[in-house]
Amino acid sequence: MDQTSQIVSYLPKIDREKLPTIARITTAVLVVLYAYKKTIATSQEDEVPKGLKSVPVAPGRQFLFGHLLTLGKRPILQLQKWHETIDGPFLKVYFGARQIIMINDPEVAHEIFVQRGAFTSSRAAHTYAHNIYSTGGRGVAIAKAGKKWKNSRSLTLDILAPKVVNEFDDVIIEETRMAADILIRATVTQGSINPLKTLQLATMNIITLTAFGERFPSTDDPMFRILVDFVERTLIYSGVMGDTGAFFPKLGWIDVISGRRRKLRAFVREFRDKPLAILIERARKSKTNCLVKTIDEMKEKYELDESDLTIILSDLIAAGSDTTAVSLTWAFAILVRYPETQKKMQQEIDAFVAKECRMPRYQDRDQFSYTVSVQKECMRYRTTTNFGIPHVSTEAFEYRGYYIPNDSSIISSMYSMHRNPAVFPDPDKFDPERFISNTKSMYAAANGPLENRDHFNFGWGRRLCPGIHLAEVELFNVFIFVFAKCTIEPTFDAQGNPEYPNIEDVKVGGAVVTPVEYKVRFVPRAF
Repeated sequence: MDQTSQIVSYLPKIDREKLPTIARITTAVLVVLYAYKKTIATSQEDEVPKGLKSVPVAPGRQFLFGHLLTLGKRPILQLQKWHETIDGPFLKVYFGARQIIMINDPEVAHEIFVQRGAFTSSRAAHTYAHNIYSTGGRGVAIAKAGKKWKNSRSLTLDILAPKVVNEFDDVIIEETRMAADILIRATVTQGSINPLKTLQLATMNIITLTAFGERFPSTDDPMFRILVDFVERTLIYSGVMGDTGAFFPKLGWIDVISGRRRKLRAFVREFRDKPLAILIERARKSKTNCLVKTIDEMKEKYELDESDLTIILSDLIAAGSDTTAVSLTWAFAILVRYPETQKKMQQEIDAFVAKECRMPRYQDRDQFSYTVSVQKECMRYRTTTNFGIPHVSTEAFEYRGYYIPNDSSIISSMYSMHRNPAVFPDPDKFDPERFISNTKSMYAAANGPLENRDHFNFGWGRRLCPGIHLAEVELFNVFIFVFAKCTIEPTFDAQGNPEYPNIEDVKVGGAVVTPVEYKVRFVPRAF
């Protein structure tokens, strides 16, 4: 049995954990109550210096659980309501004993995360994300601020710089072209398709081709299945709600006794470390230009080792594949309702092809102001994440008369920011025209002044996503090939009535928010 088959055979072995017995639950409750009392005794509210105000606490805080039991099925909606009742730029919520400051104003986020980024760019302790996934602080996405993180981030910015990404332009074009063809072919043969898996295959292949020089032929490929499963479960385990041990710090030992940490380490070892070791070894032996070889040449310069390499590549896969695929899945769910918007993009593409006698490339994006505006509005209208990854302050500071203690977890509410009427008038309306005069690249907008920001999905300041340009090139090419070749249309029920995707409900998978499962038709255009 080869290594890939061994990994596949492991899939069912670490499925969902068995439910605890009644006795264990009873014991746990008693221990939690004791630990809560001890936690409150040792971690009371920080003393606020004279003349400053404490961040207001959201209503509904309950004994032991804080706000956990009052957040409801869609926590972001409850938080939005609380923001509306609080007089001030932010509010504080409690997940058990853990305090989190929530921001819903882009100006406040910019001033705290960008202008004060020197001491608001660290990360919170997290059993899975920090201790296990990043092995105590390696990589870019999860590592706490420090020399190791700075070196890893500098290397990642180098290998994902626009000039480097542009070297893989042909790879990106070919993968997005094939994805469009698969969606059309599935419509012809099956009648309709849920585009998510096809988009995951395309975005994963773009990452693995650039990183390792190899791709997966289909969504049935064993290695593809392993990596997608790893990414999806990592996004769940890494979510704000995914670390109950952080809510009650004195109960961390329960994870050890229950075996949860052991299972999570086994999961990372089998689903990430072993597959990536295979891919890295193949990449080094191949004659193909890829990022593994580039990183090998730069490791000494940045004082990084083999473990750093593995986790940086893991970050690229986790951040660069699923989130882009989900963004596109949202876009298609939205645009099926707007045939006139699709038609305008098609006219823009057709005019270019007629003039240039070739398909557009990302370098031609300045000639696609409407298509670019539609992309931006899709990402504003339905975000791929409700919350940014928590920033943590490394020193206490004052902001607008409020006292922010050291080691505060500070989170930006992406959902609320994109529905802020002061920033986006009539925010519940899908309106690509709102961006027609802001056709700067998303990369330029995210790295520029606040007034030039188009949306906030890529984060803030020193924690800004280093892969913005790659994601933007992928998004552009998918839009070009899909709308050059087809029109997205709804399915029909038994009575012949159109059935549109439900874009009001969501499927929350930890850090990522996806549409509920849907199917649409990618109907070939008649020329």
